[in-house]
Amino acid sequence: MGKVVLIYSLKPESPKTNLNAIAEQIKKIPHFDNFEIKPFMFGMNQIFATFVMDDRVQTTGLEEIEKKLNSLKGISSVNQEAMTLI
Repeated sequence: MGKVVLIYSLKPESPKTNLNAIAEQIKKIPHFDNFEIKPFMFGMNQIFATFVMDDRVQTTGLEEIEKKLNSLKGISSVNQEAMTLI
């Protein structure tokens, strides 16, 4: 049995969106591991969130994570940037 790492980028609706408050909500999502706030364009930042789970729960865990990320207020888009086994 291995582990799966998922990395998502979350882009805010506006430059005024409080990414630290959103990051606190992301920390409550199951399988959360880490996050980084990085610049992406025109003075705006985005969040990169990392999740780690057993490969046995990948399908149900993936759906749960994506559903919760997409329901966050203040986020305009959620993209899966990477998925790999470790």
